[in-house]
Amino acid sequence: MVPRAAYRRFLNLHRRKKRYKSDYKQVANDQKPNPISNH
Repeated sequence: MVPRAAYRRFLNLHRRKKRYKSDYKQVANDQKPNPISNH
């Protein structure tokens, strides 16, 4: 179990970065057989 404070800080750190980039990375991971989709 992760402490709530740590988790919240982690979320804040991610929010500071470009959120769509993180989401895109997750999508790319889901569709690994598509190297062209990986930018």
